[in-house]
Amino acid sequence: MEINIGVGPAFHHLPKELIGDAFFIGGFALELYAVIPPALLKEHREKVPAQYRKNISLDHVMLLRPFWLSLIPHRLIVHPTKELEVWGANWSFFSWAWNAQITDALKVQAKILLPNISYLQVESPVIEKDKIRLWALGLAPALNITWNPLKFLHINASWEHQLYLPLTLNKYKPKEANRLALTQHGIASLVFHWRIPSSAKI
Repeated sequence: MEINIGVGPAFHHLPKELIGDAFFIGGFALELYAVIPPALLKEHREKVPAQYRKNISLDHVMLLRPFWLSLIPHRLIVHPTKELEVWGANWSFFSWAWNAQITDALKVQAKILLPNISYLQVESPVIEKDKIRLWALGLAPALNITWNPLKFLHINASWEHQLYLPLTLNKYKPKEANRLALTQHGIASLVFHWRIPSSAKI
């Protein structure tokens, strides 16, 4: 079994109604999980509850993330400038994925992250004296391209489109033209996944 530590830059595309002419806002991507190879899955198949065995492929690696790791945001917004201050985080708990193996080292994946919890705080000249503090719940369609140049290094370029419904919002009252801006934003990221051998048992 291996431990995957994925880190890299993330660039958030927020609507101009919130941030003006700043096209992308910087941040980070963080992805942590365990990688179980097919041989280990076959060896311990009997430990998987019977109702789930039919959903497990013994020909591909399994990515396993304990629930407590899901409490760590997988995307962060960090943009503390004087003119425009933006902070945010995204949590993702489950995903459904469809894979296309192009070559041994190149894979394309389409997936849906669900549910997603998002936090966004914005203070910018565009929204005058108000500051946005928003919690939202939604989902995120995503497209990933993964290249494996080395056994222990996987490089992933992805685009996520966050779609969500506001749960709580501070006293900021958006104009009608701004309401859509509170329901979506895009994230481009480049994540370097380092896979470290582990002696942990299943």
